[in-house]
Amino acid sequence: GCQVTPATSNPSGGRSAKACGVPKGLTTRALTNAITLPKSLHSDLKTGECTGEKHFHPPDLRSQLSRHSASTSVGDQEANHVLHFPPGNQNRHDTTLGMYERLLAPESRLSGQRSSILPPVFPPQIFCNGLNYKQHCLEVNLEFPKLPVVVFKLPQSVIGDNQQIIIPKCAQSKNEVDYEGELAVIIGKRGKNIREEDALNYVYGYTCANDVSARRWQGKKNGNQWSRCKSFDTFCPIGPVIASPSIIKNPNNLNIRTFLNGKIVQSSNTSNMIFSVQRLIHEVSKGTTLLPGSLILTGTPAGVGLSRNEFLKENDRCEIEIEMIGKLCNTVAIEQ
Repeated sequence: GCQVTPATSNPSGGRSAKACGVPKGLTTRALTNAITLPKSLHSDLKTGECTGEKHFHPPDLRSQLSRHSASTSVGDQEANHVLHFPPGNQNRHDTTLGMYERLLAPESRLSGQRSSILPPVFPPQIFCNGLNYKQHCLEVNLEFPKLPVVVFKLPQSVIGDNQQIIIPKCAQSKNEVDYEGELAVIIGKRGKNIREEDALNYVYGYTCANDVSARRWQGKKNGNQWSRCKSFDTFCPIGPVIASPSIIKNPNNLNIRTFLNGKIVQSSNTSNMIFSVQRLIHEVSKGTTLLPGSLILTGTPAGVGLSRNEFLKENDRCEIEIEMIGKLCNTVAIEQ
């Protein structure tokens, strides 16, 4: 089957991936650093982007973010060419697109074999924002915050699309692990004390995130602070792609839904956030240098498992869908 292999840098890219739930016109650039392919698919690579016999290497986003950090804004030509390619330059990316489609499509030759895509970015920092939707505050019986409630996740909690959320042994109590569908902001260049009116100039792009949380660790198990409960390994799925600001011009008006085993459990719009994306960037950058590739999770709407008494369990399938980005899909396993 297909398994993830260590990364190597190879600047190439992709475009929309319908089979991944990605809207037409959206890039699949930097979905993964390397995918190990079965020999049966090796013959499909026609562009010389295959190194060795079985390893296909899409781009290393970290090198792009490093280069992008010197840019004056995400709207300049260099930044646009990191994520988007003019129509005349897309032919060399067709194989990348086709490969993602074949890897993930149900009718694929890989049907029945597990394939996965690495996260679109490996963040040096992850900032979470709690209680940023009024209806979510109401469902958990907490007051509306007057300032953003910022907590942190460890970077090693990140996984990609179609990779497994693994519930650790220490969090396997009944009614423990919860989903939280969220819009994630990816920072594109270094910044500190960023003004709210300048905040979107620091955005590299947007992706879907699931701020998985262990509720008992959020409370009595860990002194009522939130960071630990959100930082267990695999508790930060992100993906499947990055949508650049040229696609999402207003991140504060996007439909967002969460599905649990095919049933809609969260449905809202980022216009319902208490604090806008610009305000969140402004607040988290106070006295703190934001680094290229850092993630800012913008909070979850109403419908979390805590209020529904419906928590994640083995073999569940949890999907986060955001307008103009696509759908992030992960299944759940139990640590043995």
